[in-house]
This record gives sequence, structure tokens and C-alpha cells, in this order.
Amino acid sequence: MGDFTAMGDVGRIMLSSIAPLIIVAIGWRNTSFFYGALSLFFLSLIVFFRNKSNSVSLDNKKSEMNFLQLIKNKKFFLALLTSFFDNLASSALFAFLPFLLLKRNINPSLLGLFAGAFLVGNLLGKVGLGRLADKFKNTTVFIVAEFLMAVFIFLLTVSSSQFLIVGFSIILGILTAGTIPVRTTFISESTHHLNQHEKVFSISSLVATLATSLAPIVLGRVADLYGIINAFYAAALFAILALIPAFLFSKSKNNKPSLLY
Repeated sequence: MGDFTAMGDVGRIMLSSIAPLIIVAIGWRNTSFFYGALSLFFLSLIVFFRNKSNSVSLDNKKSEMNFLQLIKNKKFFLALLTSFFDNLASSALFAFLPFLLLKRNINPSLLGLFAGAFLVGNLLGKVGLGRLADKFKNTTVFIVAEFLMAVFIFLLTVSSSQFLIVGFSIILGILTAGTIPVRTTFISESTHHLNQHEKVFSISSLVATLATSLAPIVLGRVADLYGIINAFYAAALFAILALIPAFLFSKSKNNKPSLLY
């Protein structure tokens, strides 16, 4: 899961970085056509070489569950809460990092260096923490990573050394992105026995997207009212809040799903 999500970032970051160079060379219309044709080409390859014999067959006799019944699953609900607070804490940090750096009187010409360090950390985190979750308990990896995220957010806000800020940016990139594949295992672990994969991941995606949309609004409002430093403190608080449902998730029984009510 970590490698899969990291590959998505490689394409997103690499292609978006190359796009301006191509636009300058051949124009934006030709670049758009090139990107569209390239996407269509790879889609055609996937469809053509798809092995239908290996497709997953679902049990036709499985009992259908509505969305409310799925959310009543205690472990699934705790996994959703964990994902929600983790997204609130981490999804908007990259957008607000330049404002914090300017607050620390960092030369604007160096902002790209810090942003690049954060993105490199993203790739390392998804691969690294994903592998750690394979070797150790996923909840343990997540709780440690989330706690360290809160600590390093605090250290980033109080540090004025450019060297330390670069180091903290890389570490935060590792922690903020690395929790994504780990918390995804929470969703799978809590619902794998239900055989309702489409509904489960539609709910989890909705919750994650909602938190991702709320994060810049909430942190932006805090920054507007109380300053950018307090906005980062708020992000650290959200990371601490994510520890509560993650801890309760780790204590929930695996053999029989419990309901909220």
C-alpha cells in the first residue's frame, strides 16, 4: 500500500514539474493533447492486458448492508475518526509551510528548498512506514508516527535555524504522508469480513476528502485570527486527537465486530 501511494505521488509531482517546461517548448494546447493521449494510451494498455480470469468474484449470496449499518461497526467508526483527525492535522501543512517560513524571516528564494524537502519526505514516508506496518502492529506504527508528528510540528514552529527547519520539514513529510497507507490498513482490517469493499472505501474516501477540505479552512481561520504559529499548534492538536480513536481501535477485539449501539 505504501509503494502504491508513493507511486501516485511520483507521477503527480514529476509530471506537474515537467509540464511547465513542455508548455514553454510546444504550447499549452499541444501539452494538454499530449497528456490526454498519454493517459488514454496507458488506459488502453490496462484494458487490453487485463486478465479477466484473475478478477475477484464476489459471493452472490452475501448480505447487503446499508451505509448506516457499516458505520455502526465500532472498529470501522474508530478507523474513520482516526482518518478524519489525521487528515485535519497533516493535509494542509504543505500549503501553510511557506507562511510559517516567511514568519521566521526565511529568504523567499529558499522556499522551494523547504517545499522540496517536504515532498521528498512524503515519498520516503509512504514507503518506509508502509513497510514498518508490515513488520510491526499497524496501530503501534500509526500511534508512534502521529505522536512524533505533533512533536515535530511544535519543534518546527519554535525553530529559527534554517538547517533544523529543513530537517524538520523532511521528517514531517515522512510522518504526514507515511500515515496514509497505515491508516488505510485500519479500514481494511475493520471491514474485510463484511465483503462490502465498494461501500466501505466510498465512506472512508468521503470522510478523508471532507477532512482534507476542512483543514485549510480551519487552519486558515485560526491563522487569520491568532497567527500562523497558532495554526500549526492547532494542527499538532488534531494529531494528538487522532491518537484517541487509534488507541481505542488497537484495543478493540478482532474476532467479533462490535456495534456502536
